[in-house]
Amino acid sequence: MKKILLALVLFIGLGSIMYAAGASSPITGFSWDNVRKVIRFMTSDGQEIQVPEAPKQYVFTSGGASGNCTVSTNALLMCSSAGGFSFVRGVAVPYKTVDGAWRLRLNAAYSITSASSSTLYIAGIAYKNVSGFIQPAAVAVDATTATRSYVNTVGSNQITTDTATAATSIRLSGEFELDSKPVWAD
Repeated sequence: MKKILLALVLFIGLGSIMYAAGASSPITGFSWDNVRKVIRFMTSDGQEIQVPEAPKQYVFTSGGASGNCTVSTNALLMCSSAGGFSFVRGVAVPYKTVDGAWRLRLNAAYSITSASSSTLYIAGIAYKNVSGFIQPAAVAVDATTATRSYVNTVGSNQITTDTATAATSIRLSGEFELDSKPVWAD
């Protein structure tokens, strides 16, 4: 077992040195992604360790009114019912944890007509459905920090932002538990 691990380390180490030196791969069709798929990581008692795939980033577009962004919508849309909603940017990275739970890293930016509360709807996702459980998000509004921002309704696709004073520019970031894999995720 030690000899196999040593050979694997040497193979990977030499490959890294060759690439660092600008050499092409001596193996036709060689790619580190393929190596990662072939290598099996094992514990000392022979149990395979699952190595999760690297997550993919999804970039959203504006969906306009909130009715266009439902939990079952299979499109990369962010929407709001707030007046004057203008979408700036939205990026999400969904991933599955080793134990099978789905999570979502999210960054979003949008502007609205001046209001002290707004809701952002993200198509194709459902936040973790646990009664009484609120998931927080970090939010900046008009160059200050929001009073509170959170996943509004469990099992829904809404994030609500409440501010101490009316705001027009909303920037939010967070990592959220999901009920399931997003509809639009590969």
